[in-house]
Amino acid sequence: MATCPRAPGLASVVTIARLIQRALRSDAPTAWGVLSAYGVSFDVGRRRALVDGYVIHVPPGEASLLELLMRHAGSPVDRCALVQVLRPDLDDVDAVLDRLAKRLRGRLQPSPLSAPRIHHTATGDYLFACHVAEVATAG
Repeated sequence: MATCPRAPGLASVVTIARLIQRALRSDAPTAWGVLSAYGVSFDVGRRRALVDGYVIHVPPGEASLLELLMRHAGSPVDRCALVQVLRPDLDDVDAVLDRLAKRLRGRLQPSPLSAPRIHHTATGDYLFACHVAEVATAG
């Protein structure tokens, strides 16, 4: 029985990806720690997240927003508290907050089939949660 040879270098890429995922999943936190909620593990010190099996680098502004939202996972975070984490000296801080939340929402949803994890409430607050729709079965 003949086997299909692998492409050269493919094993090393797979090994490196597994090592990165293992490092993010490990219990050895950085100086700031690792936050986990709703299928997302976020290493605050390294600004890296493990989402749906993908390692994602989070830029500094989005990292501050994600950290605050994950620390209050499941409950809405007041817009004023989010502004205080960002730079409140900016002219249009509300637009900056909305733009950062939109970018972060896209990063945390690597697949269009995965559920969004950041929600904008009717009162203008933001919520970090993963909602799962219930499916009714006939019976």
